[in-house]
Amino acid sequence: MKRLLIFFAFHITAWLSLSGRLLKAQQARPSDFLILTAWTPDIEKYALLSAENKSTYSRKHGYHFRAIRDGFDASRPPPWSKIRFIQEALRQHRWVFWSDADSLIMNPEIRLENLLQPGSDILLTESSTPYRHINTGQMLFRSCIFSRLFLEAVWRQKAFIHDGTWEQRAVNHLMETCPLPRVHIVPNRICNAFADVPEDPDPYQPGDFIVHFPGCSDKYELVKRYAALAQT
Repeated sequence: MKRLLIFFAFHITAWLSLSGRLLKAQQARPSDFLILTAWTPDIEKYALLSAENKSTYSRKHGYHFRAIRDGFDASRPPPWSKIRFIQEALRQHRWVFWSDADSLIMNPEIRLENLLQPGSDILLTESSTPYRHINTGQMLFRSCIFSRLFLEAVWRQKAFIHDGTWEQRAVNHLMETCPLPRVHIVPNRICNAFADVPEDPDPYQPGDFIVHFPGCSDKYELVKRYAALAQT
């Protein structure tokens, strides 16, 4: 019964979101977007390189950029705080693009506007390594009731607080139990291509928008090497 109530709650908010959508996705302005990232002191060495890369990209297209280095929720492992950071940012920006600190913009000619899909409020990416699952390294949210309830539903899944993939496990569980019509899922290569992940059947290729290094060792050397290859 609880799952059914959650299911209908999301569909009701989806209808409300649809009725309130007065602008088409392609009409979004650059100033409507925030690129958001965060890191803890232990990963600052490569996170600073990543932040410089994304800040440069943001200036090129007129997007806002914010890097968070404190204010993490001490009651949960650090990755969970991205949910709270996104929630807060959605109060100030029409679109928020979350980007993990172990990723880089490789093709700055691709714009965030290209990711928008009419009728969708959230964009997630799906990996096939080692099985099909959503990866939360890059996520795009529209500021609306649907996005806010989605994020709160993820946060409330306390069973996964100490799971090895943290909020990512919660997102996957939510999507498996309550398929949601206003969430658009795309292959990783669209905006979250993996590199140096041996089992990935569709890894990063030159020209892809974003490269990501989940689960890789020595991320500083990887980020440094790829940052030097990033197009300007």
